[in-house]
Amino acid sequence: IVSKRAGTQCTNCQTTTTTLWRRNASGDPVCNACGLYYKLRQ
Repeated sequence: IVSKRAGTQCTNCQTTTTTLWRRNASGDPVCNACGLYYKLRQ
């Protein structure tokens, strides 16, 4: 299952496909991988 939300792009790695869209501390959309990375390194 891959989510391609129209017009959504990860603000960190610029991918447009991810299994789950997350948001960073600033509220910007990030892909699942980047979201988990940031979450673990707070």
